[in-house]
Amino acid sequence: KSTTPTTNTIMDGIYRSELQLMTAVPGSGNQSWHKDNRARGLSIIVPLVDFTPENGGTQLLLGSHNNKWPVFANGGARVINAPAGSVVAYDSRTIHRGLGNETSEGRPALIFCYDRVETPPPGCGTLGSVGTSYQGRLVDILTGARN
Repeated sequence: KSTTPTTNTIMDGIYRSELQLMTAVPGSGNQSWHKDNRARGLSIIVPLVDFTPENGGTQLLLGSHNNKWPVFANGGARVINAPAGSVVAYDSRTIHRGLGNETSEGRPALIFCYDRVETPPPGCGTLGSVGTSYQGRLVDILTGARN
């Protein structure tokens, strides 16, 4: 029996597992590479200001949700440049991170995650999180991405 509150359930077996206001403060560093969940889910970012490479936009390793190393290693990382109010959606298994904010203004965004009741996040444990972080860093090195 699920202990997930029914107010977060959007359809049978799927619920909103996260709703937060995330702000990259001026001078902040890069987040570690991570996945929101090891199982299929939906992550949504709504920028409250324009996302730019300078203010800490989100960086995604495209194709990493399929665990096919050559697919995302060859494509490298992509920084999301999105105007305020946009909707950025990706598979929760996608390796990603928020970049450091090099501006003098904060970079706020709303984060929504939707997951299956049977596979709540993060689902990968400490070793899985460390492994994902190193995997992302290796792609940085191989592709010359922003450190």
